[in-house]
Amino acid sequence: MMTELLEIDSVEVRFGGLRALAGVSMSVAEGTTVGVIGPNGAGKTTLFNAITGIVGVDGGSVRFAGDDVTGLEPYRRAQLGMARSFQNLGLMLTESVETNIMASLHLSADYGVLDPLLRPRATRRIEQHCMGRAVDVMVRFELMAYRHTAVADLSFGVARMVELAGLFAREARILLLDEPTTGLDTSELATLLEVLSTARNDGHTSVVIAHDVGFIIELCDVVYVLAEGRVIYSGGPQEVRSDQRVVDSYLGRAS
Repeated sequence: MMTELLEIDSVEVRFGGLRALAGVSMSVAEGTTVGVIGPNGAGKTTLFNAITGIVGVDGGSVRFAGDDVTGLEPYRRAQLGMARSFQNLGLMLTESVETNIMASLHLSADYGVLDPLLRPRATRRIEQHCMGRAVDVMVRFELMAYRHTAVADLSFGVARMVELAGLFAREARILLLDEPTTGLDTSELATLLEVLSTARNDGHTSVVIAHDVGFIIELCDVVYVLAEGRVIYSGGPQEVRSDQRVVDSYLGRAS
């Protein structure tokens, strides 16, 4: 029996008189990949912001690994094992690919400012472990050729892969990926699909927002469709295209 890692119960988010999320409920079982699709303005990114604590909720609750995290600060949720990407790149543009990925591992670098002097061997072991993880994800995301290249000198698609590689390096309990396919060419898209599919087969947990319905259907175990801040469909990926509510509110427009 699968354990629910993330549980969203009747979450509401309001911005003034606008109700961005109107009682959204969803669950993510550990070891599964869940897709979230819907038209622009449906509340998809707001949902991620509510899950990670970037915006407060006006009703409902967020539970992670069995604990109510509704009132926790974003950094505390990150410490518990949530990792997310944003639609806009969150990278240090003047730094190299390797430096950006190493920076994403700061939560794993369990030593203080004085430890390099007081505990040099232990500090070196931690840094070597982090470097090993960074190299591993650079290989998986086909980034080794750009290892020492500044992010500002990369195409947007390659920079997006750097951001995703940094998330994977953290070995978080759940990945929340907001439009990871944006800006990727066909080759990069295939690499991303392979990496995420392998992660799912290895038991990792992910939630993916994407406009590419074919990508979501091929990748995900469960799909949620949002429209006007509400869940209008939840179920198997193969059935989503035939659901009339989804066709009327989203797929009909997308086509």
